[in-house]
Amino acid sequence: MIIKRNSLLDELLAATENSFAKTTQEIVPASNIIDNENSFEIYLAVPGLDKTNFDISIKEELLTVSDKSEKNTEKKENEAKRIYASRGYNFKNFSKTFTLPKDIVDKENISAKYENGELIITLPKKEKEENKALSIAVK
Repeated sequence: MIIKRNSLLDELLAATENSFAKTTQEIVPASNIIDNENSFEIYLAVPGLDKTNFDISIKEELLTVSDKSEKNTEKKENEAKRIYASRGYNFKNFSKTFTLPKDIVDKENISAKYENGELIITLPKKEKEENKALSIAVK
């Protein structure tokens, strides 16, 4: 199956696709990326966490989302004793990085909310320069 996509999303999606190359023991949240007229929206499926657990940072063109919660020793010991027949998710201590499209995202106005087990990050697009009216003086 061949998927054709918008060139604006290529860089943003590249990091998502590369996350599958990580080791199979590390489970990263599933994500959806929506390209709206005025923004991109990243949806991460992360059930069971609290909104205070997330660390969202941006450095240059990289947006990183991670879980900053600390497991206490008792929880670690209990987790080590469990034997899973199947394990579909465990998002404690995950980290996922997205490469943002260059010069398109308004980094100063990125926002995030967490509801119903889903982290939604909104990345507003910058206004296109071509839409701005310019006045040119004649000399």
